[in-house]
Amino acid sequence: MTDKKVGDGGNNLTAEGIKYSKFNLSIGKKLLNSKRGLLLAVAYLFVAVVIAFIVFKLTETKKPVPTYADLLTNVNKDTNIGQFSSALKTLNAAPSTEKNDLLKVSVYLSEGNYKNALNEYQQIMRNYGSSEGLLYGAARAAENAKNYQVAINYYKQALNIMSQAKNDPLKSSEIAFYNSKIQQLEKLIK
Repeated sequence: MTDKKVGDGGNNLTAEGIKYSKFNLSIGKKLLNSKRGLLLAVAYLFVAVVIAFIVFKLTETKKPVPTYADLLTNVNKDTNIGQFSSALKTLNAAPSTEKNDLLKVSVYLSEGNYKNALNEYQQIMRNYGSSEGLLYGAARAAENAKNYQVAINYYKQALNIMSQAKNDPLKSSEIAFYNSKIQQLEKLIK
């Protein structure tokens, strides 16, 4: 073994080291020329890529999911200054939940986009089921969008839910309200 240093662009290697690397390089070329060697090289490359991907995913920072309170604050701030598209962008980036989707409805209603509000109400009822409150909201959105027949249908469904509440004196005034809305809209259609 000689300790004679050979310079190659700033790296100092021993003469034997250079011989050794040339030897390994020639063996590598022979392996790559064989089918088995080529498959082995591809397998090693695949494993290296998978490991790199796993390391990347493990070290990747994820954005925290905003809380409902955060969404409500940001959406109200944007809506109050007329930035409806910014509010909708915030809500579209958030996970779809009934509360978040109802916030989206409120943005559509605030900007006077009753057609989109109605579509959102319908999507909410498909995803989470209908309630008297959702049916009423959908009826109001349909009415404001001048889609009177759809509004009548939703008012009737809400009325049906109200009618099932027996012996509740407060419900009788709401039932009367729904009946009057249905009659009012039926006159508009005729």
